[in-house]
Amino acid sequence: MAKFRTHYDNLQVSRSASPEVIKAAYRVLSAKHHPDRNLGDPQAAEMMTSLNASYAVLTDEDARREHDRWIRRQETAGEERRAAAAVRTNLSAADPPLWSQPSPTAVRFSRDTRSVSGAVEAAMAPGRLRSVGTLIVAVLAGLMLVAALLSEQDAGRRAAERWRRAAAAPTLPQQPAIDLAAIRDRAPNGQPWPARADYVRGYPQLEEGGRSTLTIDNGPNSFPVYLKLSKRDAGDRIAVRHVYLPPRTSFAIRALAPGTYDVAYLNLNDGSIARSQPLDLTEVVEANGTRFSNVSLTLMPVTMGSGRSSPNLSDF
Repeated sequence: MAKFRTHYDNLQVSRSASPEVIKAAYRVLSAKHHPDRNLGDPQAAEMMTSLNASYAVLTDEDARREHDRWIRRQETAGEERRAAAAVRTNLSAADPPLWSQPSPTAVRFSRDTRSVSGAVEAAMAPGRLRSVGTLIVAVLAGLMLVAALLSEQDAGRRAAERWRRAAAAPTLPQQPAIDLAAIRDRAPNGQPWPARADYVRGYPQLEEGGRSTLTIDNGPNSFPVYLKLSKRDAGDRIAVRHVYLPPRTSFAIRALAPGTYDVAYLNLNDGSIARSQPLDLTEVVEANGTRFSNVSLTLMPVTMGSGRSSPNLSDF
């Protein structure tokens, strides 16, 4: 398996090497391989050219950052190639791969395939085709062999596809469905709903320490709401605050760290739920202070089938 070479390899330093370490390594290697010290060595000039190029890249922040991205792309491509090679190797091996062990029936079928192959060879041997019946047996045995081979190949392809999907998309924990009748009096964690608009007890309050505020307004509505504020992180949603709002109330979620959030809310009367558009909260330090976000969100009634609601409460 080929290994790609990097500027770090040329200077014999690690990818986390500091600028001082890179500079020291360059000095040592350039002194060792300088053409003036290696007269008659045709590779000395080539070596020095490589050292100069690597030093120029690794001492420039932008160039080094781009080189690191290139390395990560090469590593990702290498992992994909190794995974594909592993699949091909496992599919061609005598024993099936661990992630796709066949059932005992399939194992017996594989042994039967070998016996069918032997039956074909025996039936087709010189002098054996003495009758139409023998010919029919040979043809049927051949068809059985072809069907067996195609079935095994198809099973291998399905197993490889399952493996590829599992590697590409890590499994996330499944959220249990919410029993609306069970949570009218108590939150999903078993705690009683607060007497007023407030955080639900028993849930952690994450993404604290910032200066931004998100005010949730349930003033227009005559129904209570259970609300989750989630932070979007690399395609995932992480619930950071859990809030209960009685009818005609509002609540300010304070001290939020910068980031992209969204709000999902559940109407505790009819079970309709909705999710807001992404909300970007920023915090910027300026010469005269820190500028931060102060956002208000008014909750609106949701009609099932309106496009914003979700009939599956497990999505909440």
